[in-house]
Amino acid sequence: RQEDPATWWKFNTTKYPTISKVAQVYLAPPPTSVPSERLFSTAGDIITEHRTRLLPDNAEKLIFLKYNASLI
Repeated sequence: RQEDPATWWKFNTTKYPTISKVAQVYLAPPPTSVPSERLFSTAGDIITEHRTRLLPDNAEKLIFLKYNASLI
């Protein structure tokens, strides 16, 4: 709890190579508001008239997968 998460991932990248890539993406602060605007746009593409019964958890998972597919 006392250590900086970014530093911990830096030293443990070789031990956890795949998840460390995800950590690097989420621990880095976004330089602009564009990522959040893009997220809302993607959510609008996923949650459409035809998917009105999509549960919030499933919508969240679909958005997560869309943005992290290249890391998997």
